[in-house]
Amino acid sequence: MQINLDLSWPIAFYQRPKAFRNQLTPSQIQIIVLFLKSLLLFVSLSSICIEKLKFMVYQDFFKRILLIIIMLAFVVMAWYVRSTLVLAFMALVLAVGLSIPVNWLQKHKWPRGWAIALTILIFLIICGLIFAILLPTIFNEMVKLVLSIPAAFGVTLELYEQLRNTNEIVGEVLPPSSDLSSVEVLEGVVAQLLSGLGQVLERGIPAILSGVGDVAVALINLVLVLFLAIFFLVDPLSYVRASLYLIPEVHHQSLLNLWNVMYDTLTTWLRTLMLSITIIGFLVWFVLGVIMGMPNSLTVAVFAGVATLIPNIGFWLPLVPILIFNLASEPGLLLYVIPAYLIIQTVESNFITPTIVRAQLNIPAAGMMVCQLIAGIAFGPLGLLLAVPIVAVLIAIIRELYSYGWLGFRGKNFELRVDENGRLTLKAPSTGD
Repeated sequence: MQINLDLSWPIAFYQRPKAFRNQLTPSQIQIIVLFLKSLLLFVSLSSICIEKLKFMVYQDFFKRILLIIIMLAFVVMAWYVRSTLVLAFMALVLAVGLSIPVNWLQKHKWPRGWAIALTILIFLIICGLIFAILLPTIFNEMVKLVLSIPAAFGVTLELYEQLRNTNEIVGEVLPPSSDLSSVEVLEGVVAQLLSGLGQVLERGIPAILSGVGDVAVALINLVLVLFLAIFFLVDPLSYVRASLYLIPEVHHQSLLNLWNVMYDTLTTWLRTLMLSITIIGFLVWFVLGVIMGMPNSLTVAVFAGVATLIPNIGFWLPLVPILIFNLASEPGLLLYVIPAYLIIQTVESNFITPTIVRAQLNIPAAGMMVCQLIAGIAFGPLGLLLAVPIVAVLIAIIRELYSYGWLGFRGKNFELRVDENGRLTLKAPSTGD
C-alpha cells in the first residue's frame, strides 16, 4: 500500500485562498486546522526544549565554575594550614604504624581495646628508654664529636703538608698552608671556643632551652600528634564511614578500595623503614665499631639509622661523623671504614629494601629527590621526613582514581624499548597482576 502525499492543494490554498477555499470539503478543512495546530505545538515544544537545553548548559557551566572556585578556595585554605595538615598526616602515619601490632594481637584472640592499650604502653616505654638511656649516651658522644673538630683540623693540615712534600710537582701545584704559628693560634682559639661550648652544653642544655618557645611548641606538637594517633587508632572505621556520605552510593566500593590501597602503602613504607633502620644501625655498629674498632660507633650507628628517614640524602650524611671521629684519632682507619660503610649502604639500599618495597611504591630516585625538595620548601623539616609517605599516598590516589578508575589501565603493563636509533617504542600493553 502506497501513500500518495499530494501537497499541491495546500500550496494552492496559500496561493489562491479565496478561490480555493470554497472548493474544500469540511474534512479537508479539519485536516488543515489539525496540521496547523500540530505545527504550532511542535514549534512551542521545540522552543521550550531549546530554552531548557540552554538553561541546562548554563547550569552545568555555573556548576563547573563553582566547583573550580571551591577547589581553589580549598587549596588556598590548605596552604595556610599546611603545618596542621602535616601534623595530622604524621599522626595518621603513627596510627597506621601502631595498628600493625594491634592487628597482630587481634589475630591472636586479644580484644581490640586491650591490644591498643598494650601497644601504646610498649610504645611509651620504648620512647622513655630512648630518652632515659640512649639519648644521654648519644649526647655525650656528640659532645666528643664537637670537641674533636680541632684535632681533626690539625690532622688534616698535617696530611695536607705530607701530601705537598711527597713530590715537587705536587708541592708546586698545591698552595702552601698558612704559617704554622697562625695555624696553631687558630687551632687554639677554635679548641677553646668548642671546649667552652661543650662544657656549657654538658652542664645546662635543659636550662638553656627552658625558655625557648620553639621547644615548647615542638613538645606540644608531639603530644598533639600522639593524641591524634590514639584517636585515629581507637575508632578508625568512623572516619571511613563518614567519607562514604560524601560520594554517591555507586562509588562506595571504589572508595573502600582506595582506603585499603592507602593503608597497604603506608604499612609497606613503615615496615620497610623499620627494617632499613634496624639493618643499617646494626651493621654500622657491628662492622665499623666491633670489627674495625671505630670510635664512637654507637653515635654513628644511631645517626646512620635516623638518616635513613631521608632517602637519597641520608645515604651520605653519616660520612660526616665518620670523617671527624677518625681524623681526630686514627686517620689511617678511614681507608677501611669508608669503603665498609659504603658497601653496607649499597647492599641495603639496592638489594634488601628494593626487593620489599619496589613492587608497592616504585618511586624513581630522581623524582623522589624533587618531591623531597618541594616538600621541604612547603612543609619544612617534617615535610622532608614525610616526603616518601606523602608521595606514595598521592601516587596511590592518582593511580586508583585516574589511571585505573578513569582510564581503565588496571592490570595492564606498558613495556618500553629503545630501538637501534635510540628512539623509544611502545609494545602493546600486556596483562599483569
